[in-house]
Amino acid sequence: MPDHSSPRESSGDGSPTRRGVTEAPGEDVDGAASATALLGAYWDAVADYAELCTTTPEDGMRLATEAFRRGIRETRNRRTRGFGKRLPWLPLFLTAVRKTAADWVAHRHGDRLNPELRTWLASDLAARFAAPPRDQPLALRALRDLPEADGELLWLVEVEARSTEAVARQLGYDPEYATEEIARVRAAFRERCQRAHVDTLTDEECRSYAKLLDAATRAPDSPSPADLWQHLARCRSCRDAATCMYVDGAGLPGALAGGVIGWGANLYLKRRRALAERAPGAAPSARAAAPTAHAVRAPLWERLRDRVLDAIGARRSRRPGGVEGRAARAAEPARAGPMGRAGLAPGGTGSSGTAPPAAGYAEPVRRSSWR
Repeated sequence: MPDHSSPRESSGDGSPTRRGVTEAPGEDVDGAASATALLGAYWDAVADYAELCTTTPEDGMRLATEAFRRGIRETRNRRTRGFGKRLPWLPLFLTAVRKTAADWVAHRHGDRLNPELRTWLASDLAARFAAPPRDQPLALRALRDLPEADGELLWLVEVEARSTEAVARQLGYDPEYATEEIARVRAAFRERCQRAHVDTLTDEECRSYAKLLDAATRAPDSPSPADLWQHLARCRSCRDAATCMYVDGAGLPGALAGGVIGWGANLYLKRRRALAERAPGAAPSARAAAPTAHAVRAPLWERLRDRVLDAIGARRSRRPGGVEGRAARAAEPARAGPMGRAGLAPGGTGSSGTAPPAAGYAEPVRRSSWR
């Protein structure tokens, strides 16, 4: 992992500095977090993501520095104008990286960015992040709607792979009740995802499946009607909601990162997990320390992905003499669970153990999309 350290600056303008990642941001006399403390707490993570977005480490440092200044400036403006809720600090800075990258493209500095990021920034996927709040990705809306301390706890545990106890101490929670706190925050995030999904539904078919989707993601080991899976195979909006609302499986980190960061979320997750595992005295995150039955059964997103692939294969197989149709039929046994197509029902065995990308997500490596 590259060293993103940079000299400390005392001007408080958002220039990079280096301090321990476990240190909580301090506060100025007006109650606002100081720029120096924020840099000390979050610089490494932001520099990691900025480096993914650029073609050279130097440009990554420049992008991270500008993003920090932007995030601090926008937050102070919001506080001054009395605006409503905002993202927790680290997700806020990471989204500032994306916004600053878009500004670089607009001001003819796009050659400094990863070419695949430049392509993504011109796509409809990126446009969702700049849309009015009601049309933004579900995970982004739900995280912003959480209290800032709860959102910070959720992000640091799920995305940054920090141990629940360490994060609880950093944010002022009682470490003795850390497990209960993260469970409460996950439930609050899920409730906000479900509410935001229902509030923005305009299609009558989606509305008719809203309660079934809520039940299926709340208790994924219970049988679900086949027509729900058929609807999810057709409806991207409801698939996105399913990945966000299934908070008890291993797909929540990907849903969070993909819905908040967008481009490069998967590589960012890998980098942060690798760093967390190498940290001195690192303890496993709550997700790894408390495996549930969902960790050894077919997770919801795997069954959903397989259902989508089966639906696509069925359509192709109906094409007369279609080569793709024959390939889909040949590959179908490999995707099916131990009970064939019935293996898609709860209790089957999945194949990859990775979650599908959240809304607006795009990887900087080319691979076939589950969608």
